[in-house]
Amino acid sequence: MAGHIDRRSFIDRAGRFAVGGLTAGAIFETMRPDPAWARQVATETHQASARVLDQLRTRFTFQI
Repeated sequence: MAGHIDRRSFIDRAGRFAVGGLTAGAIFETMRPDPAWARQVATETHQASARVLDQLRTRFTFQI
């Protein structure tokens, strides 16, 4: 019979897919940005950095 696999092989291969899916989900969760961490930046900014940010905000505004 072509393409026939036994029950043990099926369970083994299905387990590999399940582990791969869980691993991919865990990697995605760790790489996803967390807004709570972004809010914990220092309130004091460098003067040159503040100037550059101000230029970016005023010169590069887009309307949709």
